[in-house]
Amino acid sequence: LDTVWPALEVPPPAEVPHNTPVKVEFSPKAILHASDEERVLHMYYNSDGMNAKVVPILSNQKMCDEKYNRDFRTIRLNTGESMPYELGDALEIFPHNDPQKVSAFLHEYCPDYDERTVVKIHDFGIDGEVSLGTLFTYVLDLFGKPSKHFMQQLATFETDEEEKKTILDLNFLKAEAKRTGITIADALLRFKKAHPPIPVLLSIIPRIKPRAYSIASAPLASKNVTELLVLIDTWWCDEGERVGLTCDMLRQKVAGDH
Repeated sequence: LDTVWPALEVPPPAEVPHNTPVKVEFSPKAILHASDEERVLHMYYNSDGMNAKVVPILSNQKMCDEKYNRDFRTIRLNTGESMPYELGDALEIFPHNDPQKVSAFLHEYCPDYDERTVVKIHDFGIDGEVSLGTLFTYVLDLFGKPSKHFMQQLATFETDEEEKKTILDLNFLKAEAKRTGITIADALLRFKKAHPPIPVLLSIIPRIKPRAYSIASAPLASKNVTELLVLIDTWWCDEGERVGLTCDMLRQKVAGDH
């Protein structure tokens, strides 16, 4: 686009981000029972045609010597007869954020609520009460990479003009990605004065998308069991090593987890 506008001899159009706040309100309930949270998660994972299933992990075995600098794992899942597959198929996994990191973020972001705070919501396929901890752990990609569009939406809430310039500066985003591996959570805490309210926060943070993994087993040889061979993907920024969301989750799962 940088070359299109000059060629057309017209100025680029001004980008005005549009926010559609999520329909949410705080509930008078102090806490939700675990069974209520599970019911809401079931509602979410079966909305919008996802039809996701919960399956137990049979084993999670590291394949390489501890001295080897890469982490390959064989993960066996008891998928049963309800999830048949063929050669060449892939399995989509919905990752989730680390609940402890979610709790730390919410406590630092705003003293008025935390991961236990209950809200009534009518979005994401959920119609009812859910804790903020569940939303930020399973639904929102809080620790994903911030996009240009996200930064533009965040800038609409910034009142300090100098800070707003920094938010909208693509060089800042590139530099922080190289230096710290900046996440959406990092950006929200770095520009804390912008402070979008909860209905907007839930709308501008992207949803967690499933990641597809090639199935390594053969259906005839491994009936009712799906086996994955996963490389725990890591990358480096100036401040150290970083691990992808799904890989970070998978490397911590043990037999009996789901």
